[in-house]
Amino acid sequence: MFAHNLINSRLLDILRCPSSGLPLKIEGDSLITIDGSKRYPVVAGIPCLMPDSAEPTHSGYTVVVDENQKQMHGCKSVTEKDVADYIDAMIVPTCGNLFRNTHLNGVYPIPEFPEVFGGGSVLDIGCNWGRWSIAGAKAGNSVIGIDIHLKSLLCAQWLSRRLTPENEPLFVLADARYMPFASESLDGVFSYGVIQHFSRENVGVILSEVSRIMKPHTKSVIQMPNRAGIRSAMILARRGFSDGSAFDVRYYSILDLVKLFENRIGKTEWDIDCFLGLDVHARDRGLVSPSKRWIIDLAETLRSASKTLPFIRNFSDSVFVTSTKS
Repeated sequence: MFAHNLINSRLLDILRCPSSGLPLKIEGDSLITIDGSKRYPVVAGIPCLMPDSAEPTHSGYTVVVDENQKQMHGCKSVTEKDVADYIDAMIVPTCGNLFRNTHLNGVYPIPEFPEVFGGGSVLDIGCNWGRWSIAGAKAGNSVIGIDIHLKSLLCAQWLSRRLTPENEPLFVLADARYMPFASESLDGVFSYGVIQHFSRENVGVILSEVSRIMKPHTKSVIQMPNRAGIRSAMILARRGFSDGSAFDVRYYSILDLVKLFENRIGKTEWDIDCFLGLDVHARDRGLVSPSKRWIIDLAETLRSASKTLPFIRNFSDSVFVTSTKS
C-alpha cells in the first residue's frame, strides 16, 4: 500500500487513463497521467477514473455523476448503518424482485462464484455493493470491482473488509465502456445483472473492452437474459416486444448471444443460470418471503428437469455466457 492514499501497488501497475490509455502516477492525493494532462481523484483508496467526455447511457447516469461529486467533496467514509441502509435500498435492483419487501437485518446474500477463474485476477463489472466481488474473493480470486456509483463502492469496500479481510477486493470508480486498465492485464472478467441494461451498441463497446484487457486464452463469464425464457417472453409481450430504452433490460436469443460474444471475444459457450426470472436461486430461499418461495421451488424443478430433458435449457430466463479469448 501507498500510505498517503491507500492505493494498492498491484492495482496501480495496471491502471490507465480511461481517455488516453496512458499510465498513471501518484501526485498528492490524486492520480495523474504520466504526461500530466489528466488528473483523477482518489477517495478512501478508490481511484475515480470516469472520463469527463463519457456520454450518459440514461438519465440516471447524470444523477449518479452528480452524487459522486458530492461524495468526493463531502463525507468520504461510510458506517455500518450506511451500508445496511444502502443494501436494503439496492437489494431489489441487484438481487431481483423476489427480494421486494425483504429486510435483510445484516444477512447479505453472497452467491457462489464460478470456478473457471482458478484464483487469478478477475474484474467484476458493475459490482454495486460488492456481493459478487466478495464471492470471488471468498473463492480465492484477486478481484477488482468497478461501478459508476461511488457510494456503492464505499459500501462494497466496507463490507468486503468485514467479510473477506484476508483477501479484500479492490474497487475502482469506472465506466465499463472506458476500462481504465492496461491491455492484456487481467486473468478473467465477470459480470452479473449489468451488461443486459446497455444498448446493443454499447454492449458491443463493452465486450471489445473486455477482450482488450483480458490476457490471451483467459475467460469471461457474463450473465445475460434469454428472450426465449418463460418470464422473459412475458415481459417482452407486455412491452410490445420492443428492444427497450434507457436502463431497460435488453433480451437476446441464444444464437445472437453466441454470435455477439464470439465476434468480440472468442469461442463461446452458454449454460443455465436460472428459470422464471433473472436471479432466481435456491441459495436465496431462506431470505425471501415465504409467499415467494414457490417460484424458487418451481425454478429449481425446471433446472432438475433440464438435466434429463435438455431442450428445457432453451427456456431458461438467465444464462451464463462463457467466452475464451483467442
